[in-house]
Amino acid sequence: MIDISKRILIVCEDEKSSKLYFESFKRDEKLKRHLASVDIEVVHPRDYSPVGLVNEAKRKKKRAKAD
Repeated sequence: MIDISKRILIVCEDEKSSKLYFESFKRDEKLKRHLASVDIEVVHPRDYSPVGLVNEAKRKKKRAKAD
C-alpha cells in the first residue's frame, strides 16, 4: 500500500506543462485510487528564481500549518 499525504504542494517555474504533468498522476489508472483524496496545488510565484521558489514554498507551508 502507498502512504501518501493528503496535501502536496508543488512550486514550479513554468505555468502550463508542470501543472498538467502533476495533475496527470490523478488520472493514471494505477494511481488514481490512491490519489483520489489528495489535493494537488501547483503554484507559480512571481519570482521564478531558486530563492523565489523556496520563499513561496515556505510561505505556503506556514499558511498550511496555520489552517
